[in-house]
Amino acid sequence: MLWEAFREADMKADSFIINQLLESYIQAGQSKEAINLYLRLTLAVNRLHVSAGFVPDQAEPTRAMFAETVKFRHVFQPDGMDGQLARKILHTFRRIKDNTGFVVALSTLRDAFGFMPPETLVLELMLETTKLTWDSPTHRRRLMTAKRDLDRGLLSWAEGDASRLEGQHRGEALFEYLQKRYWPTEGDDALKRKMFKEAAEQMGVYDVLRKGAKE
Repeated sequence: MLWEAFREADMKADSFIINQLLESYIQAGQSKEAINLYLRLTLAVNRLHVSAGFVPDQAEPTRAMFAETVKFRHVFQPDGMDGQLARKILHTFRRIKDNTGFVVALSTLRDAFGFMPPETLVLELMLETTKLTWDSPTHRRRLMTAKRDLDRGLLSWAEGDASRLEGQHRGEALFEYLQKRYWPTEGDDALKRKMFKEAAEQMGVYDVLRKGAKE
């Protein structure tokens, strides 16, 4: 589950996402489901030991938990999803190395939840860290190198026209840069289409993204 993956991602085990999902169930008048969800996410997780490193079968339950969030996307309207929750979701898919799920989640967060990744989050994902730091010369060099690479990538997206990176356009450029960076590399186009379809179905967003593509 997504909460279990948060633990694997070495994030602080707070109750933020549990509260978000419980609130979704309660506002939808499904208090029984809220209780069952609480039990699954707390008692079961407390007994779970997650090994370090990537476990292939983490992808499916993580996608399933994302689907649970999507079911109640109306709860996040009209303001959209909280930025910290969206950040944790993307870091989770990044940490378990589910690039296909990451790209699907990224698109869903934009199309269904009104979330666009800010530059700070893009840098975190580039450096594969949940905390950007200037504590040492090594950290500073890594961050400055990542920032230069990002700036070059955005300028390339804008075809050298820096004016195209102002305002809302910069957000679009950051989104596409991140999407390209995490685009799966395995297989040909036919296999990629199959992978994306499978991930979208598992994550409960196949119809949502297909509708968005048509619009």
